Amino acid sequence: MINPDNLIINSWWSKPAGWTNDIKNGISITHIPSGIIINWEGERSQYKNKAVALKLLGKALLDSRTFLI
Repeated sequence: MINPDNLIINSWWSKPAGWTNDIKNGISITHIPSGIIINWEGERSQYKNKAVALKLLGKALLDSRTFLI
């Protein structure tokens, strides 16, 4: 379980050039103790992007522990 106190979560939205209504919601999660930063904007929903970014952060933390052992 990742301690929420160890995270900095930033979000943004961007609209591509042109006359489209396609808005991307991005999320950036920084894990303070390890310095790992995950950026994700693959989904249209910010909630889905946050869920994916947290999963990726968990995998990255497990991988970093594997290399430290």
